[in-house]
Amino acid sequence: MKDIKALGENVIVRTDLKTHERETEYGIIYKESQLNETLVVWSQVHSVGPDVKVDIKEGDWVSWKLNTAVGHFKLEDTPYDIIPFHELLVIRDAT
Repeated sequence: MKDIKALGENVIVRTDLKTHERETEYGIIYKESQLNETLVVWSQVHSVGPDVKVDIKEGDWVSWKLNTAVGHFKLEDTPYDIIPFHELLVIRDAT
C-alpha cells in the first residue's frame, strides 16, 4: 500500500502480533499483548514522516512498546500502527 504516508514525526509500521502468541501448558493460546500493554514488539516500517530525525527507511525493522502507538488501523487485512519516532527503541537496517 504505497498510498498511505506518515506525516510529521510519525512512522507507520506493519505489526504481526501472531508472532507474539504464547501457549500455556494447558493449550490455551493468548497474545502477550493481552497480558502486558508494555510488550515490546518488532515491526516492519511502511512509511516515514518527513520530520523524522533519524536515518530510517521503508523496509527497516523497529522495536517499540505497544502502548506507545498513537493510532491503529487495518487495510486489506494488514494491521498498521502509527508510532512517534521518539518512541522507537531499536532500528534494524533492512539491508
